[in-house]
Amino acid sequence: MSTLSPSDIIEQINDKVDPRDLLEKIDYATDKIQIIGPTLKCFCPIHKEKAFRSLIVDLKKKTYRCSLKTCKGFDGGNLVQFYAVYTDQSELKAAFSLAKLLSLEIDPSLITGLSQTFLAEARQAFLERDMDLAQSLINQSLDVAPENHEVRYLFGQILEELGDSLGSIREFRTAADGFSSAADMTRAVEIYEQYLLKREPRNEDILKSAADLYEKTGNTLRAVEIYLRIAAENETRGDSGKNIEYYSRVLELDPSRDDVHLLLAQLYEKTENLPGAVLEYLKVADLAGEKSEWPKALEYLNHIKQIVPENFQSREKIAEIYSLLEDFPKAESEYLELGETAIELEDLDTAKRAFNTIIAK
Repeated sequence: MSTLSPSDIIEQINDKVDPRDLLEKIDYATDKIQIIGPTLKCFCPIHKEKAFRSLIVDLKKKTYRCSLKTCKGFDGGNLVQFYAVYTDQSELKAAFSLAKLLSLEIDPSLITGLSQTFLAEARQAFLERDMDLAQSLINQSLDVAPENHEVRYLFGQILEELGDSLGSIREFRTAADGFSSAADMTRAVEIYEQYLLKREPRNEDILKSAADLYEKTGNTLRAVEIYLRIAAENETRGDSGKNIEYYSRVLELDPSRDDVHLLLAQLYEKTENLPGAVLEYLKVADLAGEKSEWPKALEYLNHIKQIVPENFQSREKIAEIYSLLEDFPKAESEYLELGETAIELEDLDTAKRAFNTIIAK
């Protein structure tokens, strides 16, 4: 791991910068670039010069200065400092931004080592309750490696201590999502359980992300629990229409949930999606039949008959249940009514099947 200081790394990156290439990337008045010997002159992009070549770059020393006293670049410095002023970044962050912009080769261990050094120092400052120092060190660590999930996690803790609840939630989510993307599901789950779900128990976006995470880990029971929590919150807010998505997802994970089939059926009926309602009521009835809960099955089948009289499948199931229960008069009545309705609707095949069943019995 690197033991180089931030200034050493900034110097290394500065040495790799091609001034002309940098200015071409910035793309400000590049047609005004003038090179005479070891000196490059151009319109200054810092203060957006329009008339004079006020920016002076030493191509060998890789330094700059702007001749306009009111320009932020008047005091000059190296090219990393120039880019820091131009982009309004810290020098360290500007150095790594430059490396990315210009595709400069940097030993990854330098980045990792420096980021981890700042992280270790930030942890110590956090333990010593020096939050200002901890935040400063964390920001430097993020300047070096913004994708370091452990840094984001500690940053969330620091912001929480400082009373910045929105900022802490943002960083905890970034950390958890980062760990999830890196397939470190244990850490991701830990952050959701210990922080996000406790701090934002009603936040739909966070709850959805948590449920998705549990699906990825194979914990379908917890995912179902969270989807149903979202649905309950939507009911409380009077926004039950959104629950079609969540009930459907629960049933994909656990098709045996007759209570959720019923909730989805009732929601479809409420939103006048009768085909969807019929499908779900049929599933509820079938699940009740599998448990020999015939009164319950009949209740939902008769409800289908009431809201969609032309649904012959529910009528046939009603008749079949009465036959199974050996209540033949009711079974015959249902088959007869089914046949008559089928004739009215010109479904002769269904009518024939119904009447033949009566004859056979």
